[in-house]
Amino acid sequence: MSREEIHSFGDWLRRQRKARDWSQAALAQRVGCTAAMIRKIEAGERKPSAELAALLAEALAVPVESRTLFLQVARQLRPVAQLLSPRTMPILAGPYPALSTPANNLPAPLTSLVNRVHDAATVARLLTAADLRLLTLLGPPGIGKTRLAIHTAEQVATHFRDGVWFVDLAPLNDAALVLPAIAQVLAVAEAGATPLLERLRAVLMGKQLLFILDNCEQVSAAAPEIGALLRGCKGLKVLATSRTPLLLAGEHEYALPSLSLPPRDLVPTIAPAQLLTYEAVQLFVARVRQFQRDFAVSAANAPEIATICSRLDGLPLALELAAAALRHMTVSQLCTVLQSEGTWLHLLHSPARDLPARQRTLYQAIAWSYSLLDGNEQRIFRQLGVFVGGFTSAAVQAVCDAGPATLERLTEHNLLARRAERWQMLEMIREFALAHLSSAEHSMVRQKHIAYFAAQADQTLAVSLAAIAQDHDNFRAALTAAIAAQDADAAFTLCIKLVWFWELRGHLRDGVRFVRAALALPAITQSQLRFDLLERMATLAFQVHQFDVATEFATELHTLAYKHNDPFDMARLLNLQGRILIEQGELARAAVVLQENEQIARRIPHRFNPGCPLAQLGEIALMHGDWQNAERQLREALALLTGAAGTLYTGIFVAMTYTDLAELALVHGDPLQARYALQQVAPYAHQYVRRLHCFLVTLVGLLLTPLPTTPTAKTHAAAMFLGAMAGLGERTGDTLSPFHQWLIAERTAHVQWLLPPHDWHTAWQQGHAWLPAQAAEAVEQWLMGDVI
Repeated sequence: MSREEIHSFGDWLRRQRKARDWSQAALAQRVGCTAAMIRKIEAGERKPSAELAALLAEALAVPVESRTLFLQVARQLRPVAQLLSPRTMPILAGPYPALSTPANNLPAPLTSLVNRVHDAATVARLLTAADLRLLTLLGPPGIGKTRLAIHTAEQVATHFRDGVWFVDLAPLNDAALVLPAIAQVLAVAEAGATPLLERLRAVLMGKQLLFILDNCEQVSAAAPEIGALLRGCKGLKVLATSRTPLLLAGEHEYALPSLSLPPRDLVPTIAPAQLLTYEAVQLFVARVRQFQRDFAVSAANAPEIATICSRLDGLPLALELAAAALRHMTVSQLCTVLQSEGTWLHLLHSPARDLPARQRTLYQAIAWSYSLLDGNEQRIFRQLGVFVGGFTSAAVQAVCDAGPATLERLTEHNLLARRAERWQMLEMIREFALAHLSSAEHSMVRQKHIAYFAAQADQTLAVSLAAIAQDHDNFRAALTAAIAAQDADAAFTLCIKLVWFWELRGHLRDGVRFVRAALALPAITQSQLRFDLLERMATLAFQVHQFDVATEFATELHTLAYKHNDPFDMARLLNLQGRILIEQGELARAAVVLQENEQIARRIPHRFNPGCPLAQLGEIALMHGDWQNAERQLREALALLTGAAGTLYTGIFVAMTYTDLAELALVHGDPLQARYALQQVAPYAHQYVRRLHCFLVTLVGLLLTPLPTTPTAKTHAAAMFLGAMAGLGERTGDTLSPFHQWLIAERTAHVQWLLPPHDWHTAWQQGHAWLPAQAAEAVEQWLMGDVI
């Protein structure tokens, strides 16, 4: 096709693609769309979206200064002829033969690069920027630095008329050998008295080349010579891969992230189609299919595949080695191995004989970086393995006796990653660190870890749920260790603070398991502390409808309450027993217990708010269809609850009361009053998963009032919220009362009657994938806007 025959952007794109010897599928992979979309754009049947046009510009390495013009032509806002002008598009305009790949010695990978579309496009843009001479790809072992460097070099090769040259520095352990390695690739002889640096400068003078210096970390002392080479050769650019920066003037750094992963809270219930949208899963599945052609993600194995990818932190090398492990074990077996705390690093290895030793096992990949640390850095690195999910500088100072300087040094080696004021260690690196702790060292650092987080529980947990969430993994690890060590004081201290977090954020199953284990420890003499923990334990248990467990601990509470002879403890016990009976559907028995609770509470309103039992009595009346008594009791309860000093406990009952008043308003056909009541609940729904769960039930009722006869936006929203309810219940274990279950079933039937099956399934699946924060945000948009 001659230039005169280019009449459209599609014609131009086809010519650019073919000049690079790319298929439509290859270009589609680079920009994250389908080959069919590329075909339609080239045929003039579709124009790219603004986002896709930007990705095409990245893939074609369009100069930054020409991006605006390119996007306007792609969107048919300017004529394609402007892309053919050397003045406006000097690199891409032609003549077309210039797009043929210059000389190079790039390795030819035997596997495809899965995803990395954004990273590849960004690195290509940086390498073709006029003011960038040195770019270092940084990341921990196994992140895929070399693979991305080779892929990107292939994309930008046409910008370097004198070639792209790959220099493998991994075999070297002496910085003095770096320049000879470069010279060997360029076939520059070292003979004569002229220093090699000067000979290289003379050879490279006036040329346009790109060097890929791969694995620079162990020969970083050669960085000044690399800088001198760059200063003496204006047309030279360097793309380095390293676990540590070269620390040269003018160096640009690009920290390569892990592949995208599903959120951890979504893992247990994730659907196969949704799972396959994440990069880590795409890579894992692609590598397994190299030897199991029929391997597929199914509803049965999706949670296990998600767990495997998450456990390996989305690291490409780890995922590839894990995929290879499926030659001799099942997905379930691999998932079990990775979830055990022990040195599973040796178990993941590649059978490929042509890989470097450091890439055949995860252990060897990390050992390469560990060997570059000095003795003190190795000690601190090992001890940091005790932390789970991240840590602060203050925690490291207390547990490992190390300051920020050492953390920064380990971060430079990419053995740690810094996130604002916190550091984090990838799971496979943490496994390596733990494996290198001696038994005595492990015991010592574990005790310090328990002591630190037990003290933190007293200081921060009651104050900020966000603070708990940030260090939740560490608190769980400290509690697990305290229980294993039979340290009842530390276990109780941690449990009594964490139990509220577990209830509010929906970690119900974890809470039941941990508190039950703590309560089984000997030598607990503080009966009041035990009473508090028993009450919270029974509360967690009834929410997951483990009524045998809830009753077992409520029985012990009953014994302690009578032993204490304290009306406050008796009121708490009766309130709990009443709730357990409501959750079991035993409404008559619950009413008797809660009436006694109300009588005691009215004698000590300064200690136990009588609005709590009264709110539940109003809910029982609502469940019985006794609207008049329900209205009276709920209104009186609300006055008592809001008229007293607000606490977390009373706040929960305020939210419960307003939700029940909203249901009552729906019974009376008053959607405005129901909406007002739900607006009062919204702040609590953001904080407390169970209140959100009940809130969603009532919101669906509001969306269906009055009951529509044809599908509307409200009907689709109701289907999404019903899916969100199901997802919340599955992930947290929260099971609502029989009354709420009846409401859910009735409202689900209405929505399914209104919506076509496909629309129902699509909307329900969308809501089912929401995490609690996403569901609460969606609620906010519907409830606080003008939609309802």
